[in-house]
Amino acid sequence: MSDLGSIRQVGNRFYNIKEYILKSADVDKLKLLTDANDGSKAWCTDTQELYILHLGEWIKQ
Repeated sequence: MSDLGSIRQVGNRFYNIKEYILKSADVDKLKLLTDANDGSKAWCTDTQELYILHLGEWIKQ
């Protein structure tokens, strides 16, 4: 498994829609998550930024 730094999975919903927390320094590592589907969310705990996975791309909200 790749080094995901501070990324931690904190939830798993239907259809492999997952929820993660991380520190903003590891945002680039979101692309290493290959088992999450569109609608998955990643919350940066240090900057309060939210990213949502859409069409295979993590998009900042």
